[in-house]
Amino acid sequence: MRPTESTTAEPQRTDEPSQIVTLAEGLRLNRAERWIELDGFVPIDVREKDRTGYTLIRYLECIAVTPTSGKDHESLVVTSVRPSTIHAALLTLGLEPGAPGAVSWDGQTATATPAKGDPVRITYRTSDQLAPGSPITDLITHADSGVAFNEESLGEAPQWVFAGSLIKNGTDYVADSEGLVVGLHTFGSELVALSMAMSPDSFIRPPEWIAHPERTPPYGADVTIRITASN
Repeated sequence: MRPTESTTAEPQRTDEPSQIVTLAEGLRLNRAERWIELDGFVPIDVREKDRTGYTLIRYLECIAVTPTSGKDHESLVVTSVRPSTIHAALLTLGLEPGAPGAVSWDGQTATATPAKGDPVRITYRTSDQLAPGSPITDLITHADSGVAFNEESLGEAPQWVFAGSLIKNGTDYVADSEGLVVGLHTFGSELVALSMAMSPDSFIRPPEWIAHPERTPPYGADVTIRITASN
């Protein structure tokens, strides 16, 4: 849950104000530059210590979620913007949704299906940073080696895509109920997903990516996520 007080100033931006349209509370769009922004806050404390003085490691499963996800403790950002509203905003930019990825397990072997959709860039900024901010990958590091979340460590450059979540029962937008706005690991209902499929199940792939202990903003800090079209 979010701290009850915040003294963070309104985010600064360098964009031309007349090009920015507020679509909903916490959601803005710039059609000319083909980006949307989501306001949120940091739900984890990467500097928290246990009673022995050991700094707790914050393993990540998601980048951005809504409060309904139940994944606040393993995400970088929580936003209150409804995923289906974000989906509509991305369509306004001319982006085409694809499909979330999947990881199946037959008891012996895992089979990964990459997420599909138009490519997007994810950046973040705090109130003291100018737009567009820094790559979201700056906040992800390997738990053991401390290497960056990049092409060298992954074998391919990390790329997020407009996966578009899923529709169930004809009208139910799954990301609205499951709360997965921007994914890291593959749960199968992400609105925006990492194209390469990574299972969240530890028996398939042990947890390895954590929130960067120095770069992650403080617990409760207001942050803005920008999703920009790459195509």
